[in-house]
Amino acid sequence: MRTRNVKTRQEGRGTRGEGRGTRDEGRGTRGEGRAECGGGPSRPFGTGRLTATRPNAEALGYCRGSLRDQALAEGAGRSVRDRTLAAGVGRGGMGSCAGFTMIEIAISLAIIAFALVAIIGILPYGMDVERQNREETVINQETSILLNAICNGDQGLDDLTNYVVAITNTQTWFPSGSTHAGPTTVYAYTATNSTAGSALMSPEFPLTSGFRIVGLLSTPKYWPIYSSKTPPVFEGFYSNHVVATVRAMSGSVSDKPPQSNVSVQDMAFAYRVICEVMPYGSGNPTTGYSSAWYWEWTNYAAFPDWQWRSNYFRYAENLQADLNEVRLVFRWPAYPNGRTGGSAQVVRAVTAGPLQPFPNPPTTAPAYTLFFVQPKTFVGAQ
Repeated sequence: MRTRNVKTRQEGRGTRGEGRGTRDEGRGTRGEGRAECGGGPSRPFGTGRLTATRPNAEALGYCRGSLRDQALAEGAGRSVRDRTLAAGVGRGGMGSCAGFTMIEIAISLAIIAFALVAIIGILPYGMDVERQNREETVINQETSILLNAICNGDQGLDDLTNYVVAITNTQTWFPSGSTHAGPTTVYAYTATNSTAGSALMSPEFPLTSGFRIVGLLSTPKYWPIYSSKTPPVFEGFYSNHVVATVRAMSGSVSDKPPQSNVSVQDMAFAYRVICEVMPYGSGNPTTGYSSAWYWEWTNYAAFPDWQWRSNYFRYAENLQADLNEVRLVFRWPAYPNGRTGGSAQVVRAVTAGPLQPFPNPPTTAPAYTLFFVQPKTFVGAQ
């Protein structure tokens, strides 16, 4: 009996040994599988019984493909999530790493190109609007300067000589009792000379001071002329069209004095201004200059004698003698070839004070006669 039990224990030990051998064979099988998936030089990771090799790219792909097929085969009865995770083993991780296709890239480039074309197409329009706003801002600033100079009768603005390029006065004579205009003369004034028609003036009258510039710009639009007889006789009137070409006094400093480069000055922003001064007065023509078309007329209508004695009429007559309307028409930009752009602006103002000529009485040469508003002087109607 004892001998039989000993044999039974030995057989059990042998069975356990066979089990260990089976486990060793399994370990060897896993090692062979790793070696088969490797295919590269053997490089042990440790000193234990199992060794492994570092796989190369081709063998790694095959191995992962095999593991993926095995995972799909084993996952037939698994959940959708398990099958999805098992299928992602062969694509380098838990998710996909695929990039854009050529069609998607082409569509993206087409969208970007369309947007760029739209932006480039609207860019000139935006730049043109910005230029117009800048020019209007400059004109608004210039308006206050010139309007104040004329309405206040300034005589010391010599800085205007740096910006006023030229002044022209197209003067036409309209004789009394005639239905046809008389001769027309163009007077031109620059910083260096002056001309009457095509001939130089003698003596010359260049724009060398603000006194001359403001005096020429204040020339009345209509200038009635009376004889020296007693009583005065209306002989006719001059029609004056005064135009000044001015470089902007505000704006960029690159073209401002002491800049003397002609090319830079030609590229500067410039404009033209038409000056019209219209007196309302009905003064006495014997005082040298009168804004009255006919002596003792008001608003071009005659009245009975009783209205001459009216205090209100005399009050209105005094107001008219000291009232002038100033109208400035701006056109810009002014180009070196003599043309102007399509932008325009009109400014009107009413100034108090008589419009006095210089010298007073005016000379027989209209080209040398200047006019100034006297805002601090008030005269009564004659």
